[in-house]
Amino acid sequence: MKNTFAKLVSSAAAVAVVTLAAPSAMAGVELVTNGDFSSGLTGWDNQGMSFGNNWGAGGSTAAVTGCVGHNCVSTLHGGAYIGQTIATTAGATYNLSFLVGENYGPTSEFSVFWNGSMVADVLNPANFSLNFATNPGMVGFSYNLLADSATTTFEIHGRQDPAGISFDNVSVEQVSGAVPEPASMLLLGIGMLGAFAGRKAAKRK
Repeated sequence: MKNTFAKLVSSAAAVAVVTLAAPSAMAGVELVTNGDFSSGLTGWDNQGMSFGNNWGAGGSTAAVTGCVGHNCVSTLHGGAYIGQTIATTAGATYNLSFLVGENYGPTSEFSVFWNGSMVADVLNPANFSLNFATNPGMVGFSYNLLADSATTTFEIHGRQDPAGISFDNVSVEQVSGAVPEPASMLLLGIGMLGAFAGRKAAKRK
């Protein structure tokens, strides 16, 4: 009986490890439509943004704004922004990444809204990064964010006083799924062992 119990404990532990380590089925799947703006602003909700050639990575296309003032980035659905609503899984973590370029110096700013809340506000993120005599040298930003519903809306806002700021290669990918906490897995394993022991005891009576 002792050997049987030890084998069962070992098997349950192995199952728990495999379950916790298993990658999400959605990991690596791109959720953003037209993130490189090769089709202009198709697929994007936008306000105060335009489609610009030679404003993106390597001189490609990008979303551009010349909005002036903090009000461009301070309010959800206000100012100058691009955004999309994507399919998500509650409890899963997603990586939002994008490139930022500017053709002038201070003052500039971008902000990120995720599921209605501002999660980033960066001042002067990429001053003078766009040099049209060569290839643009955009600056990358990345954020890991938690989803709490089946759909999530994100917005990227920008301002450049007095020139232009651009956004390119916007991407959202799931990086981890909603898995039980380790404590929950342990309780589940103990519960399974208890049920197994109970059935064995009932058979001996």
